[in-house]
Amino acid sequence: KDYTTSIDICQSHGVNCGRAYYNRGMVHHTLGDVDRALADINLAVKSDSTVVEYYEYRSMLLRLKNQYIESIVDVKKSRDLKEKKKGGRSKEKKKKGLSKEFR
Repeated sequence: KDYTTSIDICQSHGVNCGRAYYNRGMVHHTLGDVDRALADINLAVKSDSTVVEYYEYRSMLLRLKNQYIESIVDVKKSRDLKEKKKGGRSKEKKKKGLSKEFR
């Protein structure tokens, strides 16, 4: 109930509610309601598509629902976001750090 109140306040003030959706989704999951958890995590992603942990959590929820392809898409998205936050080292730069036998 507190997260729903937080979401109402966020929305009424035009503030990003992503974290509140994420937290409420975690509560739904803890209470065994994966569908409601997934609905909230989807809203969190919609609120801010740059948060890695939203994709990681949604990936886990999708696996619980046997939606493996969708889960893999989110794993890749979270990996890409992590790489982007690190500065997006190119594959060529990564290769330079490996000895020839590992290329």
